[in-house]
Amino acid sequence: MRQRLPYRSDAQAPELPAYAHLPGINLRHRDGYFDQICASVTSDTSISELSKTDAWHAGIYFYEHEYFWEAHEVLEAVWMQCPPNSIERNFVQAFIQLANARLKLMMGKAKASLRIFALASELYREASSQSCQPIFGITNECFETELRELKKKITNQIDNKSAI
Repeated sequence: MRQRLPYRSDAQAPELPAYAHLPGINLRHRDGYFDQICASVTSDTSISELSKTDAWHAGIYFYEHEYFWEAHEVLEAVWMQCPPNSIERNFVQAFIQLANARLKLMMGKAKASLRIFALASELYREASSQSCQPIFGITNECFETELRELKKKITNQIDNKSAI
């Protein structure tokens, strides 16, 4: 478990599901499992308040604990509330794709992970080129470290499969 992304220390950590969902490998969580977390984002939630929502912080928490599918699920609520074509929307989408790339890698699908990694990288470049300030509390340095580490893991998995 990594501990690099900022998590709101004043909030109670969300309860982790009994298992991390891996599509095609184990059962999906019951319908509505994340509804309460996602409900922290409403149509009235302003862009400045999105980073304070339970959905944003649960997304980070799930990601940090390698619950990548679950991170994607709750972060979608944040992404959907971001204004179209905004720095924040691109950034949240990059973070969702980063979680998806890690999920595919965890499932042993390095080539799929690499394709999704490229999407995450491009979305991140779009967002970071417009702002050098932290976005939703995450610095460029932090996100770039996540990207570098993931790229290395993907490359290692591809190289290891090629060697067999």
